[in-house]
Amino acid sequence: MENAIAERINSPTAEIISLLVLPEYRKQGIGTKLLFYLEQELIKQNCQQLTLSYQSTSLTQAAL
Repeated sequence: MENAIAERINSPTAEIISLLVLPEYRKQGIGTKLLFYLEQELIKQNCQQLTLSYQSTSLTQAAL
């Protein structure tokens, strides 16, 4: 249904590598809740900065 992967780059920083909600579950606030949960977990781990980068590939284009 949904998937998120974050990687700790260094002690205060993490990067979101993947955030996915399947098409049939979109427009329900699931991605927002997933991101909120991820942020809260990283805060508990003393993460102070979260980065996200987006690369357009055939896979990401198909997801849109």
